[in-house]
Amino acid sequence: MGLGTRRRWSTFLRTQTALTAITSGRRRVPGVDSGKVQLRHIMVGVIREDSAGKAAAIMTAPDPSAALRQNELAAPGRGTLPLNAIPARIQRELEVNQLLMTSLGFQGTPGIVTRDLEGGLRKVNGMPRGGAMSEVLGPP
Repeated sequence: MGLGTRRRWSTFLRTQTALTAITSGRRRVPGVDSGKVQLRHIMVGVIREDSAGKAAAIMTAPDPSAALRQNELAAPGRGTLPLNAIPARIQRELEVNQLLMTSLGFQGTPGIVTRDLEGGLRKVNGMPRGGAMSEVLGPP
């Protein structure tokens, strides 16, 4: 894998997504706490009219990781306030992220990309349910 025992898991996500369950502790991702799994969130502005503005607010925050976590833990409707004017650089990033998302075959969020043992890409549309999470990420 190139990273020893660490597995990378990339997700395309919008704000207030099913990924909330993973990052808030209601449904933990096996291996995250131990460092065996590395989460990388690729923000996209899809689904709702204000999604791009919320993603932009998180991306431009002084600590984007903390802003994402705070948004994910917020009650529905009480998360990140969307930016009214998205900076041009951030708008371009969101557009590139969305192009990447669609080029990988994802039409919604979350979209999950992992590497298999041979280094190939494995794609999962939607949130894995039940024991399927271990199938996607491997054993903890």
